[in-house]
Amino acid sequence: VNGFGVVLCDVDLPNVSRVECFAYDGERLFSRNILASPGDGSLSFLGVAFENPCVHSVRIFGGDTPLGPNDVTDGGAGDVVALDDFVYGEPQPLPRSLAHTRYSATGLVDAFYNINTELAVGPDGGALFNMRLLGSGASRGRNQALFEADQTLVNPILQNRVPNPDLGYGPDAYATNTNSPISNQSGIAAVETSMGGPGITRFNNRCVMGINPNGVSPLLCTGDPLVELGNGECLKISSTAQCRVFDAYGSLCNLRRSSLPTPAVGPGNDSALVMFDSHGNILSANAREGEPTFGLGGGDTFGQCGSQFGMGQGDQFCFINPVRPGAGGRAVPGVFFSQCTGGGDGLAALSGQIAPGVGFADYRQFIGTTCQANDICLFRSTLSGPDANRGNNEGLFWQNFTKLIQKGEEISPGGPMLNRIQTFCPIGNEQVIIQGLLRGPGVNRGNNQAVFLRQADGDFQILLRSGDPAPGADPGAMVRNIQRVDVDPLNGNYTILGGLKGVPPGENQMLWRGQTTLGDDNANEGERLPNAVLQKGDFYSSTDTSEAIIRGLSINPQTDRSGACGRGAGQIINQRGDIGCNVRTDGREQELVILYGDG
Repeated sequence: VNGFGVVLCDVDLPNVSRVECFAYDGERLFSRNILASPGDGSLSFLGVAFENPCVHSVRIFGGDTPLGPNDVTDGGAGDVVALDDFVYGEPQPLPRSLAHTRYSATGLVDAFYNINTELAVGPDGGALFNMRLLGSGASRGRNQALFEADQTLVNPILQNRVPNPDLGYGPDAYATNTNSPISNQSGIAAVETSMGGPGITRFNNRCVMGINPNGVSPLLCTGDPLVELGNGECLKISSTAQCRVFDAYGSLCNLRRSSLPTPAVGPGNDSALVMFDSHGNILSANAREGEPTFGLGGGDTFGQCGSQFGMGQGDQFCFINPVRPGAGGRAVPGVFFSQCTGGGDGLAALSGQIAPGVGFADYRQFIGTTCQANDICLFRSTLSGPDANRGNNEGLFWQNFTKLIQKGEEISPGGPMLNRIQTFCPIGNEQVIIQGLLRGPGVNRGNNQAVFLRQADGDFQILLRSGDPAPGADPGAMVRNIQRVDVDPLNGNYTILGGLKGVPPGENQMLWRGQTTLGDDNANEGERLPNAVLQKGDFYSSTDTSEAIIRGLSINPQTDRSGACGRGAGQIINQRGDIGCNVRTDGREQELVILYGDG
């Protein structure tokens, strides 16, 4: 809490009764004697307030004699004091420290935490994170490790170049790199891993490692023949994503060219999207280069599979892929959907088709895609045609032939217009958060950045905009810029990191949190606006740190390069509103923490 007060009854003696406040680590933050008050049964009050929530426990010394008839005013030898009312600030969950620079790395020998590189926050408040390491135990390539945090403990999962027989590659096999951790479901997570050791070559050195309460196990590996691909072997694995409800992962696989599989693998069929579960079972691989496309005839086939795909909450996924016309000619891009278990295939959009709600304009290039909760594809596309120009040649669309927003469209009647889409994330069935650049009358470089919500009723609500007063900051503080955004697509929790102006340099950064599923699309939409969580310059306490000053903040969302988020990659905010954040304090110390939400 940020403050505490107590009313005491009948304090007769000075320097006997007092209040002490302590931080989480036991440091005493405050101690003050309670003034004696004249008379018998009179009241005394002592209270203290801090700028930030830092009080973890309070100790109250009320008199020096147990309750009874032995008070000094009744001829006794001591002061009998009773406690009356207590007042305190709203209790706030203490940020949980996962790793702290130069602290010993949990579970490792002679290794110390250095810098966090990637983080995925799980739905239950746990996390999977990569850390660079220092120390003699981190030499000779052992300078990175993957850690898992459950509700109480932090444990090392993989350390680079340290033999680990549990990896399924032999007793002397080891990880050489881990990247893109994912933890979208309780109890099951995954990470892309590069391997080294005896018998491991460039043809079998990549793997998606599954992580569960029983340990680590390979799920999809290069070099393993896949029956679903005619015994073809993956040569490279990338862009792994995870459903949030259904037990399914998806990865882009580039196949090893060989004449041995059936059909033989060559330049025309050497890529596929492979779906698999947390036990390593292959669910489907029907989105493969060279195979017939979904929803089209005439001998059309899929071209080279790309990394632009997104996983839904159910078993559906959406992906962007070129189509090779059966009649010959140039390949054209399309947006497709399919079920992880196979079936349910279809075409969402094809380049050259008329785009909805934009006049005489066609889809041209598809930039990114993800899925709403109802498994409807959401995709970003450029436009061409008579009614398309540089000011309106891009938009967001749903597969059910619906336009969400178009470049050049007003965010509010008579207000600014969208100039550029930077990130977009679906929420539930009908909401979408968009980060973008604005243009129009009154818009300049100081107020042209915004995060806004496309509501279920089709209107837009600006959540945060540069140039506006900064929510939760001192009067006069304005939002300078929007630096990072991440969104939980299940419950609409979102976090924004931004810069401030109109404040001293030591206070010019802030982290906010909000939830779009609060309130409604009308009078109560204000409940969706962001609230301040941390500000540079604040005093800050965590489970490892007491009363440090925040010198900098950073969050690292795994946003797709197309701007699509919520596509099944790892997230730094979960459905409870818990946020994974790096906090920099004095002496360039850096701490990776979980900032707990209200869920």
